[in-house]
Amino acid sequence: MNGNDIPDGDNVVRYAAPSHVDGGEILGGAFCLRIDEAGLSINWLECFAGMPKTAQLDEIRRLSRLRMRRSGRLVELNVGAAKAHLRDTLDTLRFVKTPLAAEPPYEADPSHGDIFGLPAIAGAAQAMLIGAMLAECVQALHPPCLDPSPAAAPEPVGSVADSARNRLSLPSFNYAGDGCAGARLRPRCPHSPQRKEVSGYGCGA
Repeated sequence: MNGNDIPDGDNVVRYAAPSHVDGGEILGGAFCLRIDEAGLSINWLECFAGMPKTAQLDEIRRLSRLRMRRSGRLVELNVGAAKAHLRDTLDTLRFVKTPLAAEPPYEADPSHGDIFGLPAIAGAAQAMLIGAMLAECVQALHPPCLDPSPAAAPEPVGSVADSARNRLSLPSFNYAGDGCAGARLRPRCPHSPQRKEVSGYGCGA
C-alpha cells in the first residue's frame, strides 16, 4: 500500500487552516508547499471502504495528528478530476498512499497520503498558480472537528465561477510566510461539480 497511487476515481480530503478559508471558498495557499515539505498531507476517503462518507470523515478526524480549528475546513478533491485539470500545466502530480504507523499516543492512520510533484515554494509564481488551480477543483467542504450534534443537510455555496462576476482576483493568501501572494481567478475546474457543498456537522466558526 505504501507508495502506491490513490486511484483516480477516489477522493481525498486536506485540512485547510482558517487563514485559507474565505466563506465558502478555499484559497490557493491551502495547496502551497511549505519550505520543509516534499508533499502535501491528505487523507484518502475510500481507505475506509464500506463506510458511508460521514463515517469515513469521522474516522479521518479521529485519527488525525493535526491540531485542527473549527473555523478551518476539510477540503474534498476527486483525484482524477484534479489531475485532469492540471495535466496541461503540471503533469508530475501524484496522489500517493503514505500510511502512518502507530506512534504513541497516536494510532496508525492507514488513510494518510501525500500530493507529490508540486512546485517548490522557491518557485513562488508557479506554486501560486498550481495552488489556485487545485482550489478550483474543490468539490465539497467539511467541518474538521468531531461533534456529536446531528448533521444538517448539505448546503450549496458560491462557486469560484460565481465569485468571478463580483471580483477580479482571489484575496491574497499566505502559507506560513512562504510568500504565496494573491492569484488571478481561473475558470472553475470543468471536471468537478459546478457548486461546492458544505456538509453540516455542528461545528462553530
